Amino acid sequence: MTLYQSSELQKELSCLCTCLQSSELQKELSCLCTCLQSSELQKELSCWCTCLQSSELQKELSCWCTCLQSSELQKELSCWCTCLQSSELQKELSCWCTCLQSSELQKELSCWCTCLQSSELQKELSCQCTCLQSSELQKELSCWCTCLQSSELQKELSCQCTCLQSSELQKELSCWCTCLQSSELQKELSCQCTCLQSSELQKELSCRCTCLQSSELQKELSCRCTCLQSSELQKELSCRCTCLQSCELQKELSCRCRWIV
Repeated sequence: MTLYQSSELQKELSCLCTCLQSSELQKELSCLCTCLQSSELQKELSCWCTCLQSSELQKELSCWCTCLQSSELQKELSCWCTCLQSSELQKELSCWCTCLQSSELQKELSCWCTCLQSSELQKELSCQCTCLQSSELQKELSCWCTCLQSSELQKELSCQCTCLQSSELQKELSCWCTCLQSSELQKELSCQCTCLQSSELQKELSCRCTCLQSSELQKELSCRCTCLQSSELQKELSCRCTCLQSCELQKELSCRCRWIV
Protein backbone atom coordinates (compact mmCIF):
# COMPACT_ATOMS: atom_id res chain seq x y z
CA MET A 1 0.00 0.00 0.00
CA THR A 2 1.23 3.41 -0.72
CA LEU A 3 1.06 5.95 2.02
CA TYR A 4 -0.61 9.28 2.17
CA GLN A 5 -2.47 9.32 -1.11
CA SER A 6 -4.89 12.02 -0.09
CA SER A 7 -4.79 15.19 1.93
CA GLU A 8 -6.77 13.97 4.90
CA LEU A 9 -6.61 11.26 7.52
CA GLN A 10 -5.93 8.68 4.84
CA LYS A 11 -2.53 10.18 4.30
CA GLU A 12 -1.64 9.74 7.91
CA LEU A 13 -3.24 6.40 8.69
CA SER A 14 -3.33 4.53 5.41
CA CYS A 15 -0.37 2.36 6.30
CA LEU A 16 -2.32 0.93 9.20
CA CYS A 17 -4.49 -0.96 6.76
CA THR A 18 -2.67 -4.11 5.91
CA CYS A 19 -1.13 -4.99 9.21
CA LEU A 20 -4.06 -5.65 11.46
CA GLN A 21 -3.52 -9.35 11.70
CA SER A 22 -2.98 -10.27 15.23
CA SER A 23 -4.68 -10.51 18.73
CA GLU A 24 -3.87 -8.92 24.23
CA LEU A 25 -2.88 -5.37 23.81
CA GLN A 26 -2.47 -6.85 20.37
CA LYS A 27 -6.01 -8.10 20.58
CA GLU A 28 -6.86 -4.57 21.56
CA LEU A 29 -4.67 -2.55 19.23
CA SER A 30 -3.97 -5.23 16.67
CA CYS A 31 -2.51 -3.57 13.61
CA LEU A 32 0.21 -2.55 15.94
CA CYS A 33 1.14 -6.18 16.20
CA THR A 34 2.92 -8.20 13.56
CA CYS A 35 6.01 -6.19 12.80
CA LEU A 36 7.42 -5.13 16.12
CA GLN A 37 9.01 -8.47 16.83
CA SER A 38 11.22 -7.47 19.69
CA SER A 39 11.39 -5.36 22.85
CA GLU A 40 8.58 -4.88 25.33
CA LEU A 41 7.14 -2.04 23.32
CA GLN A 42 6.64 -4.60 20.60
CA LYS A 43 4.35 -6.59 22.83
CA GLU A 44 2.30 -3.52 23.45
CA LEU A 45 2.29 -1.66 20.18
CA SER A 46 3.53 -4.01 17.50
CA CYS A 47 3.22 -3.33 13.78
CA TRP A 48 1.82 -0.30 12.06
CA CYS A 49 1.76 -1.09 8.38
CA THR A 50 3.13 -2.92 5.40
CA CYS A 51 6.07 -0.64 4.92
CA LEU A 52 7.06 -1.51 8.49
CA GLN A 53 8.98 -4.63 7.59
CA SER A 54 11.41 -4.75 10.43
CA SER A 55 11.36 -5.73 14.09
CA GLU A 56 12.87 -2.46 15.18
CA LEU A 57 10.53 0.39 15.80
CA GLN A 58 12.94 2.63 13.99
CA LYS A 59 12.63 0.68 10.78
CA GLU A 60 8.93 0.45 11.26
CA LEU A 61 8.46 4.14 11.75
CA SER A 62 11.13 5.12 9.27
CA CYS A 63 8.59 4.73 6.50
CA TRP A 64 7.01 7.88 7.82
CA CYS A 65 10.02 9.68 6.40
CA THR A 66 9.03 9.34 2.82
CA CYS A 67 5.38 9.81 3.56
CA LEU A 68 5.21 12.76 5.87
CA GLN A 69 5.71 15.27 3.11
CA SER A 70 2.48 17.12 3.30
CA SER A 71 -0.38 17.83 5.62
CA GLU A 72 -0.14 19.45 9.02
CA LEU A 73 1.12 16.29 10.65
CA GLN A 74 4.09 16.41 8.34
CA LYS A 75 4.98 19.84 9.60
CA GLU A 76 4.90 18.62 13.16
CA LEU A 77 6.61 15.27 12.75
CA SER A 78 8.77 15.94 9.73
CA CYS A 79 11.87 15.75 11.88
CA TRP A 80 11.27 12.04 12.29
CA CYS A 81 12.52 11.57 8.75
CA THR A 82 16.11 12.40 9.44
CA CYS A 83 16.19 11.16 12.99
CA LEU A 84 14.68 7.70 13.02
CA GLN A 85 18.00 5.97 12.56
CA SER A 86 18.26 3.83 15.63
CA SER A 87 16.67 0.60 16.80
CA GLU A 88 15.83 1.64 20.36
CA LEU A 89 12.74 3.68 20.96
CA GLN A 90 14.73 6.10 23.02
CA LYS A 91 17.23 6.63 20.26
CA GLU A 92 14.47 6.78 17.73
CA LEU A 93 12.46 9.38 19.53
CA SER A 94 15.44 11.20 20.96
CA CYS A 95 15.72 13.04 17.67
CA TRP A 96 12.62 14.88 18.74
CA CYS A 97 14.96 16.78 21.01
CA THR A 98 16.72 18.58 18.22
CA CYS A 99 13.86 18.60 15.79
CA LEU A 100 10.86 19.62 17.79
CA GLN A 101 12.12 23.15 18.14
CA SER A 102 9.14 24.83 16.70
CA SER A 103 5.47 24.23 16.35
CA GLU A 104 3.11 23.47 19.19
CA LEU A 105 4.03 19.80 19.30
CA GLN A 106 7.55 20.70 20.27
CA LYS A 107 6.34 22.67 23.23
CA GLU A 108 4.15 19.80 24.29
CA LEU A 109 6.46 16.84 23.89
CA SER A 110 9.86 18.44 24.31
CA CYS A 111 10.34 16.75 27.67
CA TRP A 112 10.55 13.37 25.97
CA CYS A 113 14.11 14.30 25.08
CA THR A 114 15.65 13.51 28.43
CA CYS A 115 13.21 10.88 29.51
CA LEU A 116 12.95 8.25 26.83
CA GLN A 117 15.73 6.11 28.24
CA SER A 118 13.99 2.90 29.04
CA SER A 119 12.74 -0.04 26.99
CA GLU A 120 9.46 -0.52 28.78
CA LEU A 121 6.57 1.59 27.60
CA GLN A 122 5.64 2.45 31.15
CA LYS A 123 9.14 3.63 31.93
CA GLU A 124 9.26 5.44 28.64
CA LEU A 125 6.03 7.26 29.24
CA SER A 126 6.38 7.62 32.98
CA CYS A 127 9.03 10.24 32.40
CA GLN A 128 6.24 12.46 31.26
CA CYS A 129 5.49 12.85 34.93
CA THR A 130 8.52 14.95 35.65
CA CYS A 131 8.64 16.66 32.31
CA LEU A 132 5.09 17.66 31.53
CA GLN A 133 5.26 20.68 33.75
CA SER A 134 4.26 23.30 31.28
CA SER A 135 2.42 23.70 28.02
CA GLU A 136 -1.12 22.63 27.35
CA LEU A 137 -0.21 18.98 27.02
CA GLN A 138 1.03 19.01 30.57
CA LYS A 139 -2.32 20.16 31.78
CA GLU A 140 -3.99 17.59 29.63
CA LEU A 141 -1.90 14.56 30.46
CA SER A 142 -0.53 15.51 33.86
CA CYS A 143 -2.62 12.78 35.45
CA TRP A 144 -0.49 10.20 33.67
CA CYS A 145 2.20 10.93 36.25
CA THR A 146 0.56 9.09 39.07
CA CYS A 147 -1.39 6.67 36.95
CA LEU A 148 1.04 5.02 34.59
CA GLN A 149 1.90 2.39 37.15
CA SER A 150 0.01 -0.56 35.84
CA SER A 151 0.31 -2.83 32.85
CA GLU A 152 -3.36 -2.79 32.05
CA LEU A 153 -4.58 -0.13 29.68
CA GLN A 154 -7.61 0.47 31.82
CA LYS A 155 -5.55 1.27 34.88
CA GLU A 156 -3.28 3.45 32.84
CA LEU A 157 -6.06 5.45 31.23
CA SER A 158 -8.54 5.41 34.06
CA CYS A 159 -6.59 8.09 35.85
CA GLN A 160 -7.61 10.49 33.15
CA CYS A 161 -10.94 10.61 34.88
CA THR A 162 -9.79 12.71 37.76
CA CYS A 163 -7.11 14.59 35.92
CA LEU A 164 -8.65 15.90 32.74
CA GLN A 165 -10.09 18.98 34.33
CA SER A 166 -8.53 21.75 32.33
CA SER A 167 -6.97 22.61 28.99
CA GLU A 168 -8.52 22.16 25.59
CA LEU A 169 -8.09 18.41 25.61
CA GLN A 170 -10.05 18.30 28.80
CA LYS A 171 -12.92 19.98 27.08
CA GLU A 172 -12.59 17.55 24.23
CA LEU A 173 -12.21 14.38 26.25
CA SER A 174 -13.91 15.53 29.41
CA CYS A 175 -16.45 12.77 29.02
CA TRP A 176 -13.70 10.30 29.77
CA CYS A 177 -13.66 11.60 33.32
CA THR A 178 -17.08 10.35 34.20
CA CYS A 179 -17.00 7.34 31.96
CA LEU A 180 -13.64 5.74 32.56
CA GLN A 181 -14.81 3.86 35.61
CA SER A 182 -14.53 0.32 34.44
CA SER A 183 -11.72 -2.01 33.52
CA GLU A 184 -13.22 -2.78 30.16
CA LEU A 185 -12.18 -0.54 27.33
CA GLN A 186 -15.68 -0.68 25.99
CA LYS A 187 -17.13 0.93 29.07
CA GLU A 188 -14.33 3.44 28.97
CA LEU A 189 -14.83 4.45 25.39
CA SER A 190 -18.56 4.00 25.06
CA CYS A 191 -19.15 7.23 26.91
CA GLN A 192 -17.56 9.13 24.09
CA CYS A 193 -20.81 8.82 22.21
CA THR A 194 -22.74 10.94 24.64
CA CYS A 195 -19.89 13.18 25.69
CA LEU A 196 -18.25 14.41 22.52
CA GLN A 197 -20.58 17.35 22.12
CA SER A 198 -18.28 20.33 22.11
CA SER A 199 -14.73 21.49 21.45
CA GLU A 200 -12.75 21.08 18.25
CA LEU A 201 -12.23 17.38 18.76
CA GLN A 202 -15.95 17.02 19.02
CA LYS A 203 -16.30 18.64 15.66
CA GLU A 204 -13.75 16.21 14.27
CA LEU A 205 -15.02 13.09 15.97
CA SER A 206 -18.58 14.16 16.52
CA CYS A 207 -19.64 11.56 14.00
CA ARG A 208 -18.77 8.96 16.62
CA CYS A 209 -21.87 9.99 18.50
CA THR A 210 -24.15 9.90 15.55
CA CYS A 211 -22.49 6.87 14.02
CA LEU A 212 -20.15 8.67 11.70
CA GLN A 213 -22.53 9.73 9.01
CA SER A 214 -20.23 11.90 6.99
CA SER A 215 -16.66 12.86 6.18
CA GLU A 216 -13.83 10.53 5.24
CA LEU A 217 -13.23 9.69 8.87
CA GLN A 218 -16.73 8.29 8.91
CA LYS A 219 -15.85 5.96 6.10
CA GLU A 220 -12.80 4.82 7.98
CA LEU A 221 -14.24 4.37 11.44
CA SER A 222 -17.93 4.06 10.72
CA CYS A 223 -20.52 2.99 13.31
CA ARG A 224 -18.70 3.15 16.61
CA CYS A 225 -21.75 4.81 18.12
CA THR A 226 -24.29 2.09 17.82
CA CYS A 227 -21.87 -0.72 18.36
CA LEU A 228 -20.08 0.22 21.55
CA GLN A 229 -22.33 -1.94 23.67
CA SER A 230 -20.20 -4.85 24.73
CA SER A 231 -17.33 -5.56 27.10
CA GLU A 232 -14.93 -6.89 24.51
CA LEU A 233 -12.93 -4.42 22.52
CA GLN A 234 -14.01 -6.20 19.41
CA LYS A 235 -17.65 -5.75 20.18
CA GLU A 236 -16.89 -2.23 21.28
CA LEU A 237 -15.14 -1.16 18.13
CA SER A 238 -16.63 -3.65 15.73
CA CYS A 239 -18.84 -0.93 14.38
CA ARG A 240 -15.81 0.73 12.91
CA CYS A 241 -16.77 -1.07 9.75
CA THR A 242 -19.45 -3.31 8.42
CA CYS A 243 -16.92 -5.99 7.68
CA LEU A 244 -15.93 -6.33 11.33
CA GLN A 245 -17.27 -9.69 12.40
CA SER A 246 -14.65 -11.14 14.69
CA CYS A 247 -13.37 -10.64 18.21
CA GLU A 248 -9.90 -9.70 17.03
CA LEU A 249 -9.27 -6.04 16.46
CA GLN A 250 -7.41 -7.03 13.33
CA LYS A 251 -10.57 -8.29 11.75
CA GLU A 252 -12.38 -5.33 13.17
CA LEU A 253 -10.04 -2.73 11.78
CA SER A 254 -9.11 -4.62 8.66
CA CYS A 255 -11.96 -2.88 6.92
CA ARG A 256 -9.89 0.25 7.11
CA CYS A 257 -8.02 -1.15 4.16
CA ARG A 258 -11.10 -0.74 2.08
CA TRP A 259 -11.90 2.71 3.33
CA ILE A 260 -8.43 4.20 3.14
CA VAL A 261 -7.63 3.93 -0.53
